[in-house]
Amino acid sequence: MLDKMNNESFQVTGDHLSKAEKLKLMYAAIEDFEDYLGQTVQRCFSLNLLCLLFGITPTDRHNILQAFKKLAVNHKTDLSDLPKYQRAISSPGTKFLDSQEITIQFITAAANSSLPELKGLADNLLKHTKLNLQ
Repeated sequence: MLDKMNNESFQVTGDHLSKAEKLKLMYAAIEDFEDYLGQTVQRCFSLNLLCLLFGITPTDRHNILQAFKKLAVNHKTDLSDLPKYQRAISSPGTKFLDSQEITIQFITAAANSSLPELKGLADNLLKHTKLNLQ
């Protein structure tokens, strides 16, 4: 019996699912992985998932990263730059993103993936946020 199972190709295609159902399941699977890895508001792993959550297009994501790169050139890690980063993610189509918490999430996610030069700023912002929460 086991030999038969090992020789047979186990293939699940999900052809009977709609595109919307497949996307929902993929999205939920990504969230499961992030939960497993321990993602929190302070520890965002995926800039792409944040963009998905907030309805940011790939083009807008690219523009946000370019703006973050320009701001990160000076490698400043002080909190006074936060409003500049906030403006970078608050384009006309994403006005609801105009919050410090969301900005910190984006900076942290970018620092953990595409822009390691933001790590110092992300660490300072998280430290400051934790102090304010206590």
